Amino acid sequence: MAREHLLVRGVDCFPISLKVPFMQAVPDSLRCKLCRNVSTCIVMDTDDHTYCQECINMVDEDGTFTCFVDGVVQHIAMLRTCPDAWKKILDLTVKCPKSNCMYQATLQDLQVHYPNCRSEGVECPLCNTCVSAEGLALHTNQECPQRDLECPYCEKEQKACMLEEHMKACDQRPATCEHCHTEFETFLEVRDFHYAVCPRKPIGCPYTRFGCKFVGIREEVDAHTRQDQHIKMVIDNFECQRRELREVKDKFEQLQTLVRNLEESRSEDLQHRLSLEDELRAANNEIKALKQTVDSYFKRGEDIDVKVQELYQRIDIFATPMGELLKNIAAQNL
Repeated sequence: MAREHLLVRGVDCFPISLKVPFMQAVPDSLRCKLCRNVSTCIVMDTDDHTYCQECINMVDEDGTFTCFVDGVVQHIAMLRTCPDAWKKILDLTVKCPKSNCMYQATLQDLQVHYPNCRSEGVECPLCNTCVSAEGLALHTNQECPQRDLECPYCEKEQKACMLEEHMKACDQRPATCEHCHTEFETFLEVRDFHYAVCPRKPIGCPYTRFGCKFVGIREEVDAHTRQDQHIKMVIDNFECQRRELREVKDKFEQLQTLVRNLEESRSEDLQHRLSLEDELRAANNEIKALKQTVDSYFKRGEDIDVKVQELYQRIDIFATPMGELLKNIAAQNL
């Protein structure tokens, strides 16, 4: 009888939440002081208290943690691994955790057995349902909803879960005309050939599109169409269509007038735009001519200034000798 069910942390083939039944007592020195489980990586603090690496990672506080045995603050960097602990754990006797399996062996052997254990059943390759290994053949051949079965009518394979619905709609199923009750070998014959000529199938009056709502079997419809009332229906329908045609024609003419007005307005706008462009070009040419005239006046003004300066310079040149000449003349007169 199993003494205790423990998590075995760090073993890839075991689910994270799987608890393994140990058949003998697990020494306290091989167990984590926090979670009380076993692990592939057991570490020991300075006081020889053991922890699994998963719990150390959980309680890590900036490289330290508080020991759960004596409350002493320990440095994680000071922890040392215990490789011998895992070796001892592997030698302990355990039982396969699957409910219907009686396999017992060392934990090391269980790691080989567990992934291949089929005691709880195997998965059906068709529907993924878990069934017993010995019942798999029966399940896939007679019970599986995803197994292929042949339709007795069209002989095509269908999934077992869909066969009933398929048979209800299969074109090759036997069928009876619901109107004349004639039996046919296949529904395909009824739908594609018989319905078109069935004497008991209700059909509408040929003048339905003119407003007649009569429905009956072919014999009744033939008698009905011989009545004169349909002539008035045709005439009334023709007058109605003629009115609608007149309304459509009036609307069409209105649209034509609107389009024509829009085109004329667009043409006027285009002419106005072209006229503005011509005026703009003429104005630009006038501006260029005025600029040339102004530039010419400025140039002529500059030439006049140069000539005035030259005259002043000549006056200055003759001013001094002329003054002396005038003085000499004045002296001679005295």
